[in-house]
Amino acid sequence: MIMGKLILTLCMMFFISSMSAQRADMRIKELLDKADYFTLEEEYPSLKDSVQTVILKLFAKTMIDYNFNLMQLTLEDIRELVINHQRELGFENTANLVSLTSLCYGRLGNYANAADNLKNFLDQVKSMGLKDGLSSFEEMYVGFDELQKFPAPNISRPERDVEIPISIEPFKVSKSVEPTGVRGTHLYLPVTIHGKEYKFILDTGSSHSFIPERLAKDMKLHVFKDSVIINKNTENISYGMNAYLDSMQIGDITYRNVIVCIPKTTVAVDNIAQVDAILGLDFILLMKELQIYPKEKKIIFPVKYTSLPETGRNLMLRIDNHLILKVYGSNNERLLFHLDTGNTKADLFYSYYSEHKAEIDSKAVKSTITGGGLGYVETKEILHIPSISLKIGDIPAEIKDIRVNPVAGNNKMQDSDIMLLDGAMGMDLINIFPKIVINLKDMFMSF
Repeated sequence: MIMGKLILTLCMMFFISSMSAQRADMRIKELLDKADYFTLEEEYPSLKDSVQTVILKLFAKTMIDYNFNLMQLTLEDIRELVINHQRELGFENTANLVSLTSLCYGRLGNYANAADNLKNFLDQVKSMGLKDGLSSFEEMYVGFDELQKFPAPNISRPERDVEIPISIEPFKVSKSVEPTGVRGTHLYLPVTIHGKEYKFILDTGSSHSFIPERLAKDMKLHVFKDSVIINKNTENISYGMNAYLDSMQIGDITYRNVIVCIPKTTVAVDNIAQVDAILGLDFILLMKELQIYPKEKKIIFPVKYTSLPETGRNLMLRIDNHLILKVYGSNNERLLFHLDTGNTKADLFYSYYSEHKAEIDSKAVKSTITGGGLGYVETKEILHIPSISLKIGDIPAEIKDIRVNPVAGNNKMQDSDIMLLDGAMGMDLINIFPKIVINLKDMFMSF
C-alpha cells in the first residue's frame, strides 16, 4: 500500500529555501523528516506561532492529529490543506492525502465515505489519462467498497464502570521448541458469541480481532473475502479470510458489527501452539480506555476516563496501526516500543542492540528460538540479557530476562520503518504492575 511511504513523500515536499528561514520552520521540517511525532507533539505548541510556512505548519498539525488518534481533526486539517494549498502540494502529495483521508474514515467506521473518496479520486485521475501507479489506491478502494455493505462497528454499555474477570495463563508451546513447554503468559477475558462463551486474548498488538478457523466454523461466521494478507511483516506472507460477526458480548458491553479476520490453519503453527481468538485494537479504540489489574484478575472499562498525566502523551497510533509506547532508558535515553499485550514476554530489536552492542554482548547468553505469529513460524538466533531498566512517564520498571535480536533483518516490522523501534513490550511489562491504564482517547499509558 502506498501509505507506507506517505510520511517521507509528504515531508520532502517542503522547501525552506533560504538561509534566513526561521528556526521554527527548520525544526518542524527536521522532525517531520524523521517521523519523530512524539517530539513534534511536545514542541509544536511553542513553535507554531513562529512558523512562517503556512503549509508546513498545517501539515505538522495534520500528522500530530493523525498519529495521536484525532481522526475528526485530521479530516479537518486535510480538508484545509487540499482546499487552500492544492497547487503547492502537487499531485503526488494530494494523492497521498486522499489515502490518508480514507484511512481516517475507515478508522471511524465510515466505510462508505472511505470508498467514495477513493472512487472520486480514481475517476478524476483516469479521466485525465493517468493510469500508472494507481494499484495501491485501487486496492484500498476495493477493500473499503467491500466493507461499506456492513454497518459501522459500535458498542453499547451501561453508564457505570464495567468489570470483567480475566485470567493470566502460561502460554503453552511444544516442548520441541521450548523445553519447559511454557513461554510467557497471555491475558484472557471471556467473550460470548451467539450464546456460547469463548476465551479471547486481549491484544493491543493486533489491529483487528481474529478468530481461528476451528472456532469460526463453530460460530457460523459470514465470510465475505478470502485470500486476505494478514501479516506483511514476515518472510512468508500469511493469509486469512475476512468475516462479519453481528455481535459479541464482553461482560455488560455489546460489541456490534465486528469485522474479524480468520487466519488459515497451518500445520507448522499447530505443531507449536494452539492459535487462540484475539480481541484487538478495533474493540479497544471504541472503548477508549481500559484498566488492567493483573493481580486482582480483572479489567475495568471505566465510564469516566482517566485524566492525562502531567508527563503527557506516551502512546501513538501509527499509520500502520501499531501502538507505540514512549519510554526512557538509562541516561534518559528515549526509546520506542511496540505495545503488544499479545506478546507473551518482551523483546529488544536490532536497532537497540546496534546502539548498545558492547554492553549487551558483555552479559548476554545466546540461544535459538522458534516462534512466530498468526499463520507463520520462524526460527532465529537471539540473545538473553538479565534485565533492562526503564521509566514510563515518571514510573520506573525493570523487565527481567529480556530477549534481544542481534541480527539486522530479523524483524520486518521495524527494519523497514522510517521510525525505528527499539523493541516490543508485552506481558512481561503488564505483569509487574498492580494496575495499568491504557487510554486511547488521550493516548497514554499510566500505572
